[in-house]
Amino acid sequence: MRSRSPGPLPHAWACHACLDLVNSRWTDHLGSGRVHDRLPLPEWREAFFAHWGLEVRSVGEDRVADLARLRALLRRLLEAFAAGRPLPAADVEALNRLLARTPVIRRLEPAGSTGAAPASPGDRLRLREVPARRDWDWALAEIAVSAARLLAEGEPDRLRVCANPACSWMFYDESRNASRRWCEATVCGSLVKVRRFRSRRPGSGEHGAPRPTSACRRPGPAP
Repeated sequence: MRSRSPGPLPHAWACHACLDLVNSRWTDHLGSGRVHDRLPLPEWREAFFAHWGLEVRSVGEDRVADLARLRALLRRLLEAFAAGRPLPAADVEALNRLLARTPVIRRLEPAGSTGAAPASPGDRLRLREVPARRDWDWALAEIAVSAARLLAEGEPDRLRVCANPACSWMFYDESRNASRRWCEATVCGSLVKVRRFRSRRPGSGEHGAPRPTSACRRPGPAP
């Protein structure tokens, strides 16, 4: 049985915008070798930008190439970080150029305020950063910021690629004991365990090679 084609939207978004962008292109978890890409789909682009509050005038076909280049850059950086390898200097510099494309304005205002309301005596203050403009450069920079924060503040051991060898899905493990191994335990986790069980049974194939199965669906695609 062949796996169904994925829908335009994932079942759930990640906790970092950079991971949602990176995971817009992924390999078939069943091991068919197929590669899926949601980036060209207008539905995915609109939902992604709306979910992360990146209000830009247009995210049309002319923007796909920019997003694809950013996605490739972030994948290289995040995979190196997760593997404990030095980050490629050229990629770090490319990320820094993206971060510098949109200046910010710093404002001192009451904590919890959403505008420019004047402070009253006794109010706690905060230093707030707002973008000088909200354009396409700003949107790309915000996605880059999410990756920069993950690289600067995250724990490499918690950033992982799914333990299913056929799956390229990346995630940041938020569990208390950092024990998560799968993009989704009920999908890739179950699939790999079933294959391992079958490989141990007599007559399962030469040298116990696992037999293919299509019992599970890819995590993320909408029905």
